[in-house]
Amino acid sequence: MGLAKKLWVRLAVCLGACFCLLGAAYASGGVSNPPLKLKFTSPKTNKHKGVLFTTQWPLTLKMEIPTSVAFISTTEGGKGRRTAWVYSDPDGCLDVSDFRISGPIPYEQGCMGPDELWVEATNERDDINFAVNNSGTKSDQNGNFVIRELMKDDQFNSATKLLNVQYYIDDNGKSKLVPRPRTGGEIEDGLGWGADDDWPGLVLMSDTGAAKVLDFDLQKPKGKQYIRNMAGLMQEVSSQLLDKNGKSTVTGHAQVLAGMFEPVAVFDLSIDPTGPYGGYDFVRSVDGGPIEGFNTGVTLGNNTETTVALLETISPVDIVVRAIVVKGTAPDFIADKDGNGRYNQKDLIMMGYKPISNQATLKARLEFESLISFPVGTVNCPYRNLLFLDLDGDGSNGDPQCGGTSSVRRGTRVPR
Repeated sequence: MGLAKKLWVRLAVCLGACFCLLGAAYASGGVSNPPLKLKFTSPKTNKHKGVLFTTQWPLTLKMEIPTSVAFISTTEGGKGRRTAWVYSDPDGCLDVSDFRISGPIPYEQGCMGPDELWVEATNERDDINFAVNNSGTKSDQNGNFVIRELMKDDQFNSATKLLNVQYYIDDNGKSKLVPRPRTGGEIEDGLGWGADDDWPGLVLMSDTGAAKVLDFDLQKPKGKQYIRNMAGLMQEVSSQLLDKNGKSTVTGHAQVLAGMFEPVAVFDLSIDPTGPYGGYDFVRSVDGGPIEGFNTGVTLGNNTETTVALLETISPVDIVVRAIVVKGTAPDFIADKDGNGRYNQKDLIMMGYKPISNQATLKARLEFESLISFPVGTVNCPYRNLLFLDLDGDGSNGDPQCGGTSSVRRGTRVPR
């Protein structure tokens, strides 16, 4: 082999190795060996074979800090306590003066200045939906109170700020609540959309369901697509100073609320036979997606068969949940920067955030319950995520007009 050819082969090998290393570094969030290790510890699933209820299942994340060197805590001028884990201290002198909003500065005497790397995670006492804690008008005061203030419901609810809208206008001009997790409004319950006050760097993402940003017509807004960070729906955060493997750990837990992950499904049961969807029994749009037509052998109306037919178009649903910890405070909204319909660490990097953990991924299958009888007269009470809008433009949506919420659910056998 000639000298020029040998040099070219060596150069090609080196370039290939460089691209592989760059690809590996980018895949882990720009850090080849992130200092924090994140994983889902529950539920236990195997790809999509783990079958869950649509609500009230346990979602638990564990963050390992293998190189933790200190646990620091500071009060916030009468507003509670914040804590953080230091995972790097090059000079061996603890000066974390940049970890504060107000109040005392945690440091050791004689330090030359802060050089530490840390992640904020506070042991909270009680984050409960609509609950007022701490025996007063305020909730648990531990955690980042600036973030907790931003978790209130109405921060973005206006005609010009659709990113956080929880309501839409129905055909009669009345406001209806979109079935997604509700938090305490003006109550500082520490539970809501966006970054979490007790674990500010956590990002919890889902490609489907309530996190999707939709407009008042439950369609995708024009332009770039967004989802909402679901980390603020974590109800418990706790930590362990040292486990049996010599690692410090932080654990976050949420009992999944109704509406977190099941899709927002919009139906129109009144179809103009001469219109664009003539020939279909009903049409449907899921999470602001395209309008699709369906045919069924049942008579649509206030009956069990209708509810079952509608549910069969969306159940079961496969979900993908991703979690990652970024440096500093996580975003309240994640943009689909690369336009592929998936929300992950690549989008966060393109938004300018620096991951300091790996990306943990959970895949599961949600199974819907079906209604089998209706004690409220003969009026059908469809599942709470089935909404009705005029999708074909004929002036009617065929809403069954549910008259109550009581019902008997189908006895579902555990799949084997």
